[in-house]
Amino acid sequence: MLLQVILEGLGLGALLVLVCAIGIRKGAVGMVHFYSDKVQQRCIELGLTTKERIRRKAIVLKIVCLPIYIAYAWLCVYTLNGASGFLTVFWQCFVILSVMNLIDRLGIDEYWVGHTRAWGIPGTEDLMPYISKTDKSRQAKEMAVRNRGDGGDPPDSCGGRAAAVREINMEFAEYGSKNAPTLIFIHGSCTTAETCYSKVAEALKDNYHCVLCRLDGHYDGSPDFVSLDKEAEQIEEYVQQNRNGSVYALIGLSLGSTICVHLLTRKELSVSKVFIDGVYVQNKGALYANMCALMCNIGIGYMRKGGKVPDKLIETVFGKGNRSVVDMMYSGTSKITVKNVCRQVYEYKLGNISADGVDIISLRGEYEPIPTASFKLLKEHIPHIREKVIPNCGHTQFLNEQPDKYIRLLTEFLKN
Repeated sequence: MLLQVILEGLGLGALLVLVCAIGIRKGAVGMVHFYSDKVQQRCIELGLTTKERIRRKAIVLKIVCLPIYIAYAWLCVYTLNGASGFLTVFWQCFVILSVMNLIDRLGIDEYWVGHTRAWGIPGTEDLMPYISKTDKSRQAKEMAVRNRGDGGDPPDSCGGRAAAVREINMEFAEYGSKNAPTLIFIHGSCTTAETCYSKVAEALKDNYHCVLCRLDGHYDGSPDFVSLDKEAEQIEEYVQQNRNGSVYALIGLSLGSTICVHLLTRKELSVSKVFIDGVYVQNKGALYANMCALMCNIGIGYMRKGGKVPDKLIETVFGKGNRSVVDMMYSGTSKITVKNVCRQVYEYKLGNISADGVDIISLRGEYEPIPTASFKLLKEHIPHIREKVIPNCGHTQFLNEQPDKYIRLLTEFLKN
């Protein structure tokens, strides 16, 4: 199977070469949008093209080629190979894309552009080589910074690539009387606080002070999500300033569940109860994290264009029959936020947890595998933690599709 997937990667690379060959069939100026700004400006000055034509060709290429590349990989992985399950889909997509990238870097950039005349543009000879060593070094540095996240800070002790908090940007939506016991709600990734929890807060506000945390990168005008530490520190700051460092319960969904656990490891807050759903605290590695980020960004891209996210993509990531998760998604989530969230969550290293005397329950859907492994890991650190499996549900599907039952379960947990 590995050999077949490698051959499929070669096929995608050949498709890329074909696109380039068509693009330069009337001269390399036809693909000048791939060149540096200096080369583009020279071509405009020579009358070989215009700024508008360069922009238009770049857009057309993305609109036409990107869907073809995605469809090709989809056809190979799901139709030809019959892949199912996240891990199988992950490694096959990764191999196919990696082989294509090697062909792009070595075959096209290094040899075709760098050692043949096919990509030469008359009048720009003094600007050659078009891809210099400086360009390659700069691109590598930029990629490294993007992979690390917003500021490029080194990993912290809990597996996150943390950045020091310089200011508190997080917004909080409050429901109910501040004299009642406080519940801190932390929503999942690629969604919003109100989408996840407004109905829950409305149902509980007569008896509790409900505080919905709006995570960075998950509402209009907010800065990108950077790290779990930054989000945790902002929540801690709010609780210290408004509740003297103590709350009745932490309630988290997906990413929010991981933040709840991370708050326990930081030992800055006094908490009586923790209610988490779809928690991820298992270190799956950088490759897994990057693949998840890629798939999520593809799905959000479909949403931004008004398209339907493919069922196969949803089921691979969130469990079968779980289309409701798309209705919960926030299409304004940036690629940087998605990448940082995935790297923080899927490369998380569980630290020492302070949970003595804290009542904790962990929910998960029957069709989501990662929280199963995460619960086993949490059980090693918190022997008294309980688990409840929701039948016929994928990731976050219980809250999305059965909010009334979710509210009843949460209410019972808070009262007991």
